[in-house]
Amino acid sequence: MPRITECAEVSLTILVLEKTPSGLKGEVSKWMLAVAPGVFVGRPSKLVRERLWSLTIGKLGKEGRCLMLWSAPTEQGYEIRAWGNMDRVLDLEGVFLSRVR
Repeated sequence: MPRITECAEVSLTILVLEKTPSGLKGEVSKWMLAVAPGVFVGRPSKLVRERLWSLTIGKLGKEGRCLMLWSAPTEQGYEIRAWGNMDRVLDLEGVFLSRVR
């Protein structure tokens, strides 16, 4: 099992898009692999990851949603960033939890 410090070296990134405008998924697929509709996986550099995030939230409308997860040296081994109505993910003092209804 990899140690937390090794996770940062892998830098696996997952991007989930919902209700996106046309063309956005095509832009993201230039940098990441589409494994399911609206779900992208890749190992972009930190710079590319930040630019993909900026591109994504810049093109999303008020109805669009985005969730990005990437490997990080945290207790859980990853960090999460959300845009839009993503009330299912809670950040509780640095620990991410999923809300079940």
